Amino acid sequence: MPPTSFDNAFTNGGRYTAAVAESDTSNATSTCEITIHENYRNGPKVTTVHGGAIATFFDNVTSLTMLGGRNAESWNGATGVTRSLHVTYFLPAHVGDMIIIESEVLQMTRRLATIKGVMKRASDRKLLAMCVHEKYNPSAKKVVSKL
Repeated sequence: MPPTSFDNAFTNGGRYTAAVAESDTSNATSTCEITIHENYRNGPKVTTVHGGAIATFFDNVTSLTMLGGRNAESWNGATGVTRSLHVTYFLPAHVGDMIIIESEVLQMTRRLATIKGVMKRASDRKLLAMCVHEKYNPSAKKVVSKL
């Protein structure tokens, strides 16, 4: 990842602490921790994190969680493209906060996936934001019914 990339500080600073592939009794999940870098602040004189940065964090973590989904093989090792990413913000995150992002694949077919994400502050486990991320697999082969 180039050092000038917007997600560079997140990608290089985050660490996955858990990842579980989908089974007959549970969905694919992952947990990521990161201390928020100053690149993501709202402005030079504030410490709150920009909402677009939080959406990017969710996009990265929820997409990677898909690799553990039951139908991941039909996605050819890719995570497709975003159809929608709905983020609800509850409390502000601040530069220097360690955050935890927990992600779960709710549904995954060969064409579509729905993943949820929850972001908490590590120090007090307060809910900061949550998301529902819908993905589309543009490389899925169409099945034509021969009736």
